[in-house]
Amino acid sequence: MKQFCKISGYTKEELIGNSHNIVRHPDSTIPFFRQMWKTILAKNTWQGVIKNRSKNGENYYVHSTIAPILNDKNEIVEFIALREDITNLINRTNELKSEKVILNNFFNHIDEILIIKRDNRFEQISQKFFDLFAIENLQEFNHQYKCISNLFIPKDGYLEFSKEFNWIKEVVNNPNKIYKALMKDKQEKIRTFWVRVQKIPFEKTYYYLFILTDITLLENESLKEDNKNIIKEDIKSENSFQLFEKTKEALKLPDKIIFNLIDKFITNTKETTVKLNEALKSGQIDLVKMFAHNIKGSASTLRFEEISSLAKEIEDNLENDTEQMNKLEKINQLLKIIEEEVKRVEIYDK
Repeated sequence: MKQFCKISGYTKEELIGNSHNIVRHPDSTIPFFRQMWKTILAKNTWQGVIKNRSKNGENYYVHSTIAPILNDKNEIVEFIALREDITNLINRTNELKSEKVILNNFFNHIDEILIIKRDNRFEQISQKFFDLFAIENLQEFNHQYKCISNLFIPKDGYLEFSKEFNWIKEVVNNPNKIYKALMKDKQEKIRTFWVRVQKIPFEKTYYYLFILTDITLLENESLKEDNKNIIKEDIKSENSFQLFEKTKEALKLPDKIIFNLIDKFITNTKETTVKLNEALKSGQIDLVKMFAHNIKGSASTLRFEEISSLAKEIEDNLENDTEQMNKLEKINQLLKIIEEEVKRVEIYDK
C-alpha cells in the first residue's frame, strides 16, 4: 500500500473505499478491463501492463499480475494483485521508438542510397534503393544476395564482384579515392554510382555503411563533353578561397561532375541549415546533432573544411544556443561565397 501511495500520489485514506477508476488513465479502454475481468472471473491469472494517471496528472505504468483466491468450494473469495512500477522502462522505450522514427525518416529521405550491413546480413537499406531496383524489400535482398557487389556489372575501371579481391577493404582503406560501380535498375537501365564505405566498430563486431551516389546523368554528360574545354582555367576567387581546385584535386572527377556535386551540396545544405536553425530554436537536440552531422559529412567529402569544422562544433557542443546560431550563420555566409564562386565559372562554352 505504501508503494502504491508513493506511485499514485494519493494518501491511504484517499484510496481506501475508492474504485480503481481514481487512477485509471483515459487511454485504458473499457474493452481492456473487460478482458481482464473476464480472465480472473474465469478463475485464471491475468498479466499485463496498465497505464494509470497519478494525482498530479502524470502518467505511470505498472506490470500487474492479478489472481483469484479460491475457497475449498472452488469459489472466488477475493483477488490478489502484484504490481511492478515500469514507468521508466516504458518512457525510455517510447523515447527510443521516437528516435528510431526520426532516424528512419532521415535515412529514407537522404539523396544517396544508404545500406547498413553487420557480419553477413544487411540490417537496413534506404527506400531509394528499392525505388530504383527490382527488389521489393530488405528480406528479399538478404535472401538473394550476400554482398552489394553481386549487383555490380563488370567493366574495366569500375568495382566488380570478385572472390579473390576484397573490394570493401580497398574502399574503406582509401576514403579519398573515387570508386565507381555500374548497376542495372528495374527498367534495365545501367546506372553509375559513386561508392563509399565506412567501417564502424560496434561492441565486438563491425557495421559497414555503404553510401551509393547516383552520378549517371553527370557522367553521361561529362563523356559527351570530353573533347571540349567546358571549364575556364582561371577560376580562383579574389579572396583565394580556391574551392574548385581543392575539391578537384581531392576527388579526381571530371570538372562538370564536380560542379554538379557542389551545386547539389549548396542546395541541400541550405535546406538543412533552415531545419537545423528550427531545431536549435525548439531545443530538439537529437535533430540538431543529426542535421549538423549531415552537413559535416557532405562538406568533408567535398573538402570544405571550414564548413565541416563549424558543423562538427555544432554537433559536439550544444550548450550555448546563441553561439551555435552564430556558427550556423557563418556556414550560410560560406555557402554564399561558394555559390558566388561557382557562378563566376562558365561551365559551358558560349
